[in-house]
Amino acid sequence: DNNFIISNNIWGMNQDNGVDLGGADYNIIQYNRIHHQQQNGIHFLGSPACNQISRNAIYSNDQSGLWIDSNLDTANYNMISFNNIWGLNQDHGLYINNADYTVVSSNRIHHNRTNGIWIVGSAFSNAFRKNAVYSNNRYGLFLDSDTGDNNLIISNIVYGLNQKTGIRILDGDDTIVYRNLIYRNETNAFMAGGSSLSTRFFNNTVFGCLADGLVFDNTSGATLYNNIILSNGSASGDYGVDAPTTGVVLLSHNLLFGNYAGRTNSGLDWGPANITNTPLLDTVTSFTITSAFSPAVDSATNIPGVSDSYMGSGPDMGWKESPFTYGIVTITSNPPPEIPEAPEPVYDNLDNVKVAPNPFKKNDPEGPDHVVFFYLTPEFDIKIYSVTGAMVSHIQGSSKSGRFNWYVKNEKGEALKPGVYICYVTNSKGQKKTLKLVVIN
Repeated sequence: DNNFIISNNIWGMNQDNGVDLGGADYNIIQYNRIHHQQQNGIHFLGSPACNQISRNAIYSNDQSGLWIDSNLDTANYNMISFNNIWGLNQDHGLYINNADYTVVSSNRIHHNRTNGIWIVGSAFSNAFRKNAVYSNNRYGLFLDSDTGDNNLIISNIVYGLNQKTGIRILDGDDTIVYRNLIYRNETNAFMAGGSSLSTRFFNNTVFGCLADGLVFDNTSGATLYNNIILSNGSASGDYGVDAPTTGVVLLSHNLLFGNYAGRTNSGLDWGPANITNTPLLDTVTSFTITSAFSPAVDSATNIPGVSDSYMGSGPDMGWKESPFTYGIVTITSNPPPEIPEAPEPVYDNLDNVKVAPNPFKKNDPEGPDHVVFFYLTPEFDIKIYSVTGAMVSHIQGSSKSGRFNWYVKNEKGEALKPGVYICYVTNSKGQKKTLKLVVIN
């Protein structure tokens, strides 16, 4: 499957994958609309190399939007760019198994069932840059690889309150996380764990996450320079930076302020020139930086005690070169306008309604806290019964997207016990669909 151009097609409701290529090299897949497949939108198998996947709309597939499945080999030198991957995907927006020298650039990856981007197996010298990754149900970007070394995560925007952690690295070494904006995630902005070594976290802006801003767990050799870490946490024990072991993280030239339990816990080494008092900053109302002399603004001069990025050029602190060289700059307390989600199709029947994840694991700390009913008509009625015939919940609702989140609780707000439940879905047209939902611990 080499040297093909696959362009300007529409695939929907196929049995398996929209595009399925094995051992494919030098192909171009562009300007396609691929949706509602029963497996993946695009599936590469074997050791694909030098493929370009760009400007496609890939949405609402049952497994992953794009899966590069190099289980026994390695995918090399592929480019994934300017795609919109979203909406009711059962698994992940982009799932890569064993890939080196891959560039994932300028994509919008959002509202996927688990991770926005998930990388497993061997992952060496890949670049993830200029992507908008938001509102995925688990992690925005998850580098889950014991040989995931020398990867670059640069200039991405990662956010969304139903997204548990913005960026997570497990076991990868020498990762550079540079000039990203990571905000308003449900737990942490960034987490490095496993046996990851020598993570370098430079010139990022992290704010408004509901738990710790940054977490370094069972890692060593991490360095943090020139970051803005602001107003994270919602309970005691939520820090700007959390590292349980002394000596694993070095902080220098960072702004840490307004985090719920304080700037850091005790497990960090303080380098020079960190700023921990209010630096001409209104953190109570709008996080407004009221002067060009704040360290969060690059006024084309070095600010005493704060370096001009880790290599000597660029913004003084934070995620990007400020467009306001002088005057007032604002980090708003509300998120920047989200990139509009492409419209979901309107469903006129209940034929394809499903509920997922199924089975639902109620005590899974890494999993979602709700199930989703997919492919609903604009108006719907759902009655949920135990196998003994007792109705546990009655939902009357409407949805423009065709989906509804249910938090697996009865009418009293109590979590359902493990067991089998029957879901009767109807609508005003008299259409019916019966589903079985299994709840386990």
